[in-house]
Amino acid sequence: MTDPDLKYVPFASLDDELSDNSINCISPSKTFNIAGLQSSAVFTRSKELYEVLERQLSIDCFNQPNIFSIDATIAAYKSEDWLNELKEVLFDNKMIVDDFLRSEIPEIKLVPANATYLLWLDCSDLNKNFENGEFSNALSEFLRKEVSLFLSPGVQLGQNGDNFLRMNIACPEELLVEGLNALKEGIEKFKIRK
Repeated sequence: MTDPDLKYVPFASLDDELSDNSINCISPSKTFNIAGLQSSAVFTRSKELYEVLERQLSIDCFNQPNIFSIDATIAAYKSEDWLNELKEVLFDNKMIVDDFLRSEIPEIKLVPANATYLLWLDCSDLNKNFENGEFSNALSEFLRKEVSLFLSPGVQLGQNGDNFLRMNIACPEELLVEGLNALKEGIEKFKIRK
């Protein structure tokens, strides 16, 4: 899900050779909040790759949609006006986070991105005495215990993510602001902890 006025361009659409040797996966799950319907698609132009995919998806019983997923997926992909409005709301939320961090918690910086509602927060200025792999877990757990704020530790996605937290901004503005205020309070406590 891109920011407003930006278009997602799959890499396989840029080059026929790439497209002929790629597997493309799509799903309306996150954008339209229908993950429980398990409606995704996998496709390729390569006959060899298709045969491997078809065989493995059949073995794993993932080669057939359920009765609700087809109609839900069609409805989702026809709701362009709703999606455009959602993109605007998420972009506004991202700007609220960026402004708040700059003015209220300058030790945390928003990592620039042109898509998604999962933001990366660079907290490296707060990491003074943690070993590699320990910081984001410790900060995330501290925020949960001290201010009941649940942010994902970046290290969940690899060691390079240890100086980062991930924040979901797919929520109403008032809830986002409440979370940001909790983050500010938690960071103030984190900086003075013993």
